[in-house]
Amino acid sequence: MNYTLITGASSGIGMELAKIFYKQGHSLILVARNESRLNALKAQLNSQEHQKIHCIPMDLSIPGASKRLYETLLQNNFHVETLVNNAGYGSFGRFDSISLDLHQNMLQLNMLALTELTHYLLVPMLEQKKGCVLNIASTAAFQGIPFFSVYAATKAYVLHLSEALHEEYHALGIRVSAVCPGATATEFAQRANMQNNRLFQSAFTASSEEVAKLCYRVCNSDRPIVIHGLGNRLLTWLSRWIPRKLGVRMAGKMVSMPLK
Repeated sequence: MNYTLITGASSGIGMELAKIFYKQGHSLILVARNESRLNALKAQLNSQEHQKIHCIPMDLSIPGASKRLYETLLQNNFHVETLVNNAGYGSFGRFDSISLDLHQNMLQLNMLALTELTHYLLVPMLEQKKGCVLNIASTAAFQGIPFFSVYAATKAYVLHLSEALHEEYHALGIRVSAVCPGATATEFAQRANMQNNRLFQSAFTASSEEVAKLCYRVCNSDRPIVIHGLGNRLLTWLSRWIPRKLGVRMAGKMVSMPLK
């Protein structure tokens, strides 16, 4: 039996992706820190005889967790045909005001865990000559962002890695893509200490369901990079034509806008 593995599946975009993939007939492996939320989602999806749902509670921000997850997959003979690297978070504030431990934890989850899981699972995909890796990046990937510096840098890594791997593997039957949402109504803003930021309270803030629907369509296409929303696509297009210094300054002002 082939599975779709979704990280960060207990809330937000990951939860909505689980619902969509399951509705489309996929068996699921759901990974997140919160075991009770995973089990609640499994109960909501109501596992069928021909479709399986396995919950693996695990914090992928801990070094070595990706390897333990891969070993669990091997032990249970779970073949992953679709990998969705959704787990990630940001932290808003001046670089020196955020602890080094938090920066390192973010790097581990947003970049290293994603890279490790992709490396582990590409090999069996290549043996089967088919598979999909979907990485959730961000519109923050397209320029440096003051007060959101490390998060934006991690997403730039995800974007460039996905773009390169797409070119390496598409002729071998493996689809690798990055989806870049803008501000989305999830728990991300609260964890990033941005719950009172206008960016996450505007009419242009997407729902996690909207973004998840786009992600599913991307999984069935062969596009290396997809940006959610016309406004976000226009902003990223404009960023190519304005001076980089100005673009960085404007990005910093956008993420720093408080609610009035």
